[in-house]
Amino acid sequence: MDTQLKDYLLRTVRIGVLVTVAVVALLVVLPWLPGTPVTDRTAHLVVVAVIAAGALVIGRLPWPSLIDRGWGHHLLYLWSIGDILLVTALLVPTGGADSPLFWTYALTTVFFAASYPLSGQGTLVALTVTCYLAVGAVTDTMPAVADVAERLVLLGLIAWMCSFLSRELLDAAAGHAAARDRAERHAALLAQVADSARHVHDLDPERAKLAVLTALDQLGFHTAALVVRVDEDSCRVDAATGLTVDGEHDIIPMAVGVVGEVFRTGRTIMLEDCPLDDPSVAPIREEGVVEFVAVPIQVNDAVVAVLLGGTAERGLVQQDQAGEFELLAGFAAQALENADRFRAEQEANERLAELDAMKTDFLATVSRELRTPLTVIAGAGRMLSTEWDSIDDRTRQELLVQSNASVDHLSRVIRTMLDLSAMQAGQLRPDIVAVDLGQLVATVLDGLDDDLARHQVVVSGTTDVVVMADRGLLARVLDDLLRNVAVYTPAGTLLAVTARPVDGEVEVEVLDRGPGIPPAVLDGLGTPFLRAGPINTRGRGLGLGLAMAKETLRLHDRELVIASTPGLGTRCRLTLPAAPTQPAPRTSRRSLTA
Repeated sequence: MDTQLKDYLLRTVRIGVLVTVAVVALLVVLPWLPGTPVTDRTAHLVVVAVIAAGALVIGRLPWPSLIDRGWGHHLLYLWSIGDILLVTALLVPTGGADSPLFWTYALTTVFFAASYPLSGQGTLVALTVTCYLAVGAVTDTMPAVADVAERLVLLGLIAWMCSFLSRELLDAAAGHAAARDRAERHAALLAQVADSARHVHDLDPERAKLAVLTALDQLGFHTAALVVRVDEDSCRVDAATGLTVDGEHDIIPMAVGVVGEVFRTGRTIMLEDCPLDDPSVAPIREEGVVEFVAVPIQVNDAVVAVLLGGTAERGLVQQDQAGEFELLAGFAAQALENADRFRAEQEANERLAELDAMKTDFLATVSRELRTPLTVIAGAGRMLSTEWDSIDDRTRQELLVQSNASVDHLSRVIRTMLDLSAMQAGQLRPDIVAVDLGQLVATVLDGLDDDLARHQVVVSGTTDVVVMADRGLLARVLDDLLRNVAVYTPAGTLLAVTARPVDGEVEVEVLDRGPGIPPAVLDGLGTPFLRAGPINTRGRGLGLGLAMAKETLRLHDRELVIASTPGLGTRCRLTLPAAPTQPAPRTSRRSLTA
């Protein structure tokens, strides 16, 4: 088995055992906690004991040798099946299908989504759903259909997202290993070069170029240059040594001259008399060069550069020395290619680190965004069901309001994720109609009254403006942009929504005078699940609002342009085609004159 995959599975097993131990510790004390859902303490503790024994056995197994023998995956499947059955058994003495321990299924889901191929994940998800529905049927505790659907959809989304992240990590790790292997093979080859070029194996691109030119100097050529192709008609000096006049980055035409011929034919040219009228050798000719050599540097059978050497000594250039120069050019090609691959390896390492950070941040965000409202809903429901007679009407109303707000938040998150997925899969098409922009802006602002109550909102230029767009999708875009202002700017911030005609189109702008967006964050805006700032201090959300806005505008063949200056605010701009006809004048109740 691939070493990277084996290490990944071993780390997964270790984390799975540690999580199981933590869950066992919680389940042991759960029956004695106030408000415990455990109704049958004996049955509960028996299941916990089985879980603990299973964790002990799993932790003691010789996983490295089992994986090497091909048994590891089979045991992992059995482990996951056993965990699903044990979680199912835990539901029986803690409330059946309505048990709060339902979300323990999420732990097994994350584990198998991170460990198994898609076919295995699908089978285990189906087993989880079957076991849960069986508990509800056997114990007669099945919640409402909407609650069951919500739980199972969220569980499926957790499996899908964790599966995506694990596949990305494994692909990045495989790319990293391949790049590292290639770099190591080339480094070993370069270690065998002659003394005059043994330092050419340097993996830094600039130092590799300097090493090539220095090696040429050690062969007696006091001036040297590395010329790289710019396009089919020209090349330029990329690096040079021994020059009294700076000739680096000079553009050289390839239509005529020795250098152009080397690029075209791929053969070495050695001259005992340097051509004074050849513009291609100008970078080294003015140093008193009398003898000259031009050697092609080839990568994948293509000439990517030409190594130029010049000397003021007579008799240094001899035709039977061409093999030496070509050997050095071969070393140079290997060095430059190796340097490029090493740079690719570094980029792969950086990408792997980014993916790991993204995974950690994503799991933390999902935990907060999904568990927080679920906790509110569950807490309010339990209090209403158990304390109905002892609480007053006002408290009941507050609990219902909190529960409904949490349901709305979960629905919005799920709807956004499903819509974004449908857009990216090409399953959603805009219904382009004439949209009264002023009326639409007013409607969106009405829906954000509570969120923007402490902001200064100014609307201008939208009255009697009609654009061609999908009304519902455009409303989502405006809602996302305005909601971001409400979440990420302090109270009292000026928010301006303006529209202006531009060359037969309408330019819509959302401007705020808030703290602005740091440049390091600005480039990544619109990436799904990308969030800025520490998880414990930033606003709520999964980072899908701007991603939805950009994807929506892409469906309209449009683009969202975001510009921001820290300390001065943020400007979001989009353009839409104006409708061919305008409706009768009307006045938007939310529009103000700027």
